[in-house]
Amino acid sequence: MQKSENDFALVLLCVKSNIQETVKNLGVYQKFLSPKKIVVIGARELGQFVPIDGSTSFCDEDTILGGLTLRAVRDEISAIESLATHRAGWYFQQFLKLSYAFACKEESYLAWDADTIPLHEVQMIQDGKKLFDVKTEYNEAYFDTIAKILPWLKKENDFSFISEHMLFESAIVREMIQKIEDASALPFWKIILRSIEKSRLQGSAFSEFETYGTYVTKFYPEKYGIRKWKSFRDEAVFFPNGVSVTDFNKLGMKYDAKSFENHESQKKLSRFLGHKIFQNRFFISLFIWAKEGAKKIIMQKENRTWAAPRG
Repeated sequence: MQKSENDFALVLLCVKSNIQETVKNLGVYQKFLSPKKIVVIGARELGQFVPIDGSTSFCDEDTILGGLTLRAVRDEISAIESLATHRAGWYFQQFLKLSYAFACKEESYLAWDADTIPLHEVQMIQDGKKLFDVKTEYNEAYFDTIAKILPWLKKENDFSFISEHMLFESAIVREMIQKIEDASALPFWKIILRSIEKSRLQGSAFSEFETYGTYVTKFYPEKYGIRKWKSFRDEAVFFPNGVSVTDFNKLGMKYDAKSFENHESQKKLSRFLGHKIFQNRFFISLFIWAKEGAKKIIMQKENRTWAAPRG
């Protein structure tokens, strides 16, 4: 692959809880993803942790797009459903990923979850095509929101565009946002929030990845290829003290990336599973199989609940 194909910026959205871990792994991102540059985005006070040089820079999240700030998103959500303000950060980071299209000087930018580390070399462009890394998740609420903001779009694939990253083409994102805004004087992110049913706003009712992937499928299918993606999201369960070089290499034989999420539920599980005896392919595969099965059942139940008639 020609080096010129890697003309994309790597964009890492960080919060206080993961900024230092992200910075520690900047060399891994550079080695395995080979971006033209790395842009760390976060609250202004996090800039002190980022080493600024010719390949890495920091951007205050409140300066990406005029009027788009965490406070503004929280205020907008509060005006719609006060019980959903705790989800402001979750929606805000999605709006930031789309908004970076207006600041990006490269043709494309790779939005990558800051708590996720590639386990081996990952080529995001092959044979002149950008790649969507796909999984099997399905959330009906995402597509209900898409149908409201872009009425002529619908789900056309049997896979999900949601992984821990997405390679966005800046011009396409800007075009998509313009189409969302065409029917209103409001900025796109307010249109999206106001399109979500109040009962769903407290949950996960919008996906920037599903929206962009669905849009590209309809209008620019020739620009992207599809690749199945396998990620290990349970490092905190099986490796609470971190992954050794040996285990890193072993995981890289089966998975494409690992995530160092550290939810309370994972901490509890790690008390039982965070021991050497369970740190092998069999137990990890069994755990992930059971977790994915439970997740599908829960999602199917939620989708049926949302689809039920409302009195």
